[in-house]
Amino acid sequence: MCDPVTLGSAALMGASTLANSAAAGQQARARDKALGAERQRQGELQRQAEAVQERSRGRYDDFAGKEDERAGKLSSYFNKGLGEEPTAVGAGSGAPSDALPTSGSNLVVQEQAKQSGKARAYGQQQGSALGELRSFGDLLGETSRGQARDAGEIGQINNFRQGSAAVTPYELEAANAKGSGLKLFGDLLGGAGQIGMTAGLTKNVAGLGGATPAAGTTSLPSFAQPQATAPMSLGSMMFGAIPSFASGSNAYKVI
Repeated sequence: MCDPVTLGSAALMGASTLANSAAAGQQARARDKALGAERQRQGELQRQAEAVQERSRGRYDDFAGKEDERAGKLSSYFNKGLGEEPTAVGAGSGAPSDALPTSGSNLVVQEQAKQSGKARAYGQQQGSALGELRSFGDLLGETSRGQARDAGEIGQINNFRQGSAAVTPYELEAANAKGSGLKLFGDLLGGAGQIGMTAGLTKNVAGLGGATPAAGTTSLPSFAQPQATAPMSLGSMMFGAIPSFASGSNAYKVI
C-alpha cells in the first residue's frame, strides 16, 4: 500500500496536468478569437474593395449612350440664348438695345428676319456640333477623375488591410499570455508533486531492506546485499557443473 506522501504527490501531479490543460485551452480559445476577428476584418475590407472596383468598372457601361446624353447637355448649354432679343450692355436683363433701330420698310424687316433665322440656325448647328465634339472628352475626363478617386479609395482600403495584418501577431502574442497564472500554478503543483513522489519512492525503497539503519549509516535492501560466491573452476566454466572425472576422488581432476 502506498504511503500518504506518494498518494498526495500523485494527486498534485494530476492537478498540475489539469491546470496546464486548462491554461492551454484558454490560450487556444484566445488565439482562435484573435484569428477569427482578423478574418472578419479582412473579409469586410475585401468586400469594400470589391464594391469600389465594381463601381469603377461600371463607369464605362453604356459609354456611347452616356456620350450622346452629354452631347445633348453641352449643345443645350452652347445654344442657350440663341433667338433672344439682344440687350444693352449694362442695362440689365430684358432691357431692349438700340444698337439696331427698327426699320419702317417691310422689305428691310423681312430681310432682317430672314438673316436672323439663318444666323440662329447656324448658331444652333455650331452649338450642337461643338457639344458633340466636346462630349467625348468631357465624359472621359469625368470618368477618369472618378476612377482616380476609386483607385485612391482602394489604396486606402489596402493600407487598412496591411495595418490589420501587422497587428495580428501582437494579438496572438497577447493570446499566448492567456492562462499564464493558471499555468504557473500548475507548474508549481507539478514541481511539488515530483518532489513528493521522489521522497516517497526513496522511502519505500529504503523500507525494503528490513530493519531501520542506525543513525549516520545507510543500509541496502536484501536484494542489494553482497552474496557469497563459490570459486569458479575450469570445469564449471566449460560444462556448467563439475563433471564426474573432475570429482575429488579422481586423480586427474581439473581445477
